[in-house]
Amino acid sequence: RKSRPVGEECLFNASLCKYDVVRHAAKECRWRLVDSNLGATAEEEERCNIYWIDVSNIYDRMQRLRPWQRINHFPGMTNIARKARMAQNLKRMRRLFPRDYNF
Repeated sequence: RKSRPVGEECLFNASLCKYDVVRHAAKECRWRLVDSNLGATAEEEERCNIYWIDVSNIYDRMQRLRPWQRINHFPGMTNIARKARMAQNLKRMRRLFPRDYNF
């Protein structure tokens, strides 16, 4: 895996981040914050290395991620993060693996 060249800054997109502690942690890592709420351009946002998103609708951003970009979510995360979907998945697993899912 290639690492970022020495001296090249890491761009951290916090436009959809609700928590100041995340921004503070990014600053501690000496990453440059990019936030459309603070005047960042669309071009700067597209060049970001890391996206931190605290909203549930992330599919648009995930579909546009480039190989060198990272996001704080996993594909399909809503299947376990939402109670109703998690219950459906647990029922399905109980049908497939009754001995392992008998709780």
